[in-house]
Parts: sequence; C-alpha cells; structure tokens
Amino acid sequence: MAQQLTKRAREAPVLLLTLSVFFMLVSCSIALKIPDVVDDRVKELVRSEAAHVLMVSEERKNFSKYQFFLTDFPRQDLLGMSLGNGKIYISYKLAARALTQTGYLWLLRQTVAHEIAHEAAGHATQKYCGGSPAVISFLAPRVKRSGYPGMSGCITIRLRKSSKRIGSD
Repeated sequence: MAQQLTKRAREAPVLLLTLSVFFMLVSCSIALKIPDVVDDRVKELVRSEAAHVLMVSEERKNFSKYQFFLTDFPRQDLLGMSLGNGKIYISYKLAARALTQTGYLWLLRQTVAHEIAHEAAGHATQKYCGGSPAVISFLAPRVKRSGYPGMSGCITIRLRKSSKRIGSD
C-alpha cells in the first residue's frame, strides 16, 4: 500500500506538468469570435459611412486594414466594439435602422467614428495594467482589454462597505 502511494506521488508532478502544458496550448488557440450577421445592403452602408469618416481622419491611408462586421450584441446598449487589428463590430439593429431613419444614420456615423478612434488610438491592443481580470470582468462585463477593449490606462477599483456606499451616493 505504501509502495503504491509512493509511486503515485512520483507520478503526480509529471501528470500535473502534462496537464498544464495541454491547457496552456489549448488556451493559446482560443480566439474571440463574435457571431456576425450577413446582410450585404446594411454592411455596404456601414462601409460607406466608415469611408467618409476615414477620408477626413489621419487613418485615411489605412482604410484597407479596416474590417467591419455586423452583429446582434447580447446587450442592447452596445452599439459598436473595436477588437484591434482593424476589426470593428457594429450593432446590426442600429445599422439596419440607419437605412430608413436619418436619426439612426447619425447615430451610426457617430458609432463608426467612435470605434475608428479607438482603433487609431490602439486601445484594444494596449496592455492591461494591474488588478484582477476576474474583478474587472465581474464589475464591467462589456469592457475587455488585452482582453479588455474600451478601457484606457490603468483602472483602480476600490470596493467599499455598503454602508459607506449608500452615504456617498
């Protein structure tokens, strides 16, 4: 019995190392993929509006690097998201409404310009500095950088007791 336990104790580090390498390799191959909606008319509208924005910006020479995707975001308050490397996702509902309603066309233009500005500033590819990604993910689930697009600079989150929070609100 003791001999079996000794043998298993010697095999445990090898097993642990093997599993660690396996999970590390698997995690490296996982890429963020947001499902996109295929609607050529709407996508052409987004691309056309993006071309107008880019023609008056410093990014005009990089127009070909930009890729625009339409998606149904799970949250209705998300209108766009920049993932870096020129990949920009725009709300399909917003873009579809922009085809027929000028108010939504204005909002689409603003959203496209906003996301292009994030791309130009490199926000999606900046390194996240400090803090626990688990805490950030819990408190701000729509924001991701290096895994967290949208956050600028270092962010400090201070948790306060609920009694102090109520008094400061």
